[in-house]
Amino acid sequence: MTPREFFLTVEGYTRAQEAETRRAAWQACIVANVWLPRGKRLTVDDLLGKRADGAPVLLDKASLRQYMRGRMEQPRRAGA
Repeated sequence: MTPREFFLTVEGYTRAQEAETRRAAWQACIVANVWLPRGKRLTVDDLLGKRADGAPVLLDKASLRQYMRGRMEQPRRAGA
């Protein structure tokens, strides 16, 4: 197996795992939404901790602080 084939295999496995996780979250949403009040609905992104635009959902001060520290420790890009 060449390195390219190996990395493609890993990428395919990762995508399959993400699809399985998303499918499980979708099923959980269907079950949970039956029991929630009319105005309140869960989405798959709520359960996975993501927003529709792909940004992480920061629910409390600790997660916000951790996210910002990670962003500040990343090296800056040349054009930014």
